[in-house]
Amino acid sequence: MRDRLVVALSSRGGILWLAGVAVFFDACDRHVPFSIIGTGLLDEPVHVSIAALGLIAIARVVDLPHQFFFAAFVAAVAIDLDHIPLYLGVPGLAGSDEGRPVTHSLVTVVLLLAGSIVFRPQRAVLAGAASGV
Repeated sequence: MRDRLVVALSSRGGILWLAGVAVFFDACDRHVPFSIIGTGLLDEPVHVSIAALGLIAIARVVDLPHQFFFAAFVAAVAIDLDHIPLYLGVPGLAGSDEGRPVTHSLVTVVLLLAGSIVFRPQRAVLAGAASGV
């Protein structure tokens, strides 16, 4: 495990803390009326903590470069930028009316993984982004 943050969080206490953060913020999000800012502030810590838990599991099996972990953390949060067209009412980019843009699908992960195969110099970044999404 090369990434210092993942190593620091991979203790038993760190794993329990991350799981607690995910459960707490998700529970709060379910009990607070929807608002773009409020829901976003409650949803993003869930994205980061779940991504960290997944990366800890990956790091225990495979030694990966820092770029992989960084891209995964960024992608775990950046995936929600695709909600902006929905809130702006941009037709064709918004996806469904229920708030799930088309990029919130397995197709995004497959495209990022395919990119990691085609663009070898960016393999760690693209594979990390796929993991984060």
